[in-house]
Amino acid sequence: MELGPTGAVNGANFRWRSEKREREQREMSLSGKKAELRDLYDRFAAHQRRRAAPKRFYHRYVEKLVHRLVPEPRRVLDIGCGNGDVLASLSPRRGLGVDFSGGMVALAAERHAGLEFRQCDAETLELDEKFDTVLMVNLLGHLDDIYAALQKTRGAMDARGRLVVVYYNHLWEPLLRLASLFRQRAPIPHENWLPLPEIENLLKLTDYEVVRSGRRMLCPAPIPGLAWVLNTAIAPLPLVNAFSLIQ
Repeated sequence: MELGPTGAVNGANFRWRSEKREREQREMSLSGKKAELRDLYDRFAAHQRRRAAPKRFYHRYVEKLVHRLVPEPRRVLDIGCGNGDVLASLSPRRGLGVDFSGGMVALAAERHAGLEFRQCDAETLELDEKFDTVLMVNLLGHLDDIYAALQKTRGAMDARGRLVVVYYNHLWEPLLRLASLFRQRAPIPHENWLPLPEIENLLKLTDYEVVRSGRRMLCPAPIPGLAWVLNTAIAPLPLVNAFSLIQ
């Protein structure tokens, strides 16, 4: 979905907010849900650091999708950047990734030395610069207050900026939970599953204009031949499109 608004590791690209007082304030501001998610993603980051694995088919697809939506980005902010791969895939002139997981921020800085990464919360985001493109990839369902996060995001966008939101289709919730059970997907607790009309309504309430929206990807597995047919030829068809994974 594309919208428009109506401490260093390997150099200076990784800025820790290491002062004791700021760290304590950040800890106090986290809800129980967020604290649990942060700790979970910190463990994911440690696991990725120990065992580097090839990108999954789904993640490669998301990177290509974002690149099609943002073909020539200049200044890109990635909120909930994780390991930084989506941001890096755009090769922006100026790239900043933020995430509430310190482990993920450190991992992203190690993987992508030419970009900057900071640890902060999307719902209390305060930046002293503007961006022409802002990404929220698989983030909305983890937030306590989506409205607050979208409002804060507007403050980081320039007058002609674009917000790209990618999230799971709520109809896939049972299958994705099953995938987590069989360790084909990370087990994420406390997810909010939002239908596309509800996401669009939240965006309109925060004064965004929906420029483009839709659903994509029927087959998140790299099945030779079949994945291409389902995702390219079948997924765009009426009725069938409503069951696509990505919205």
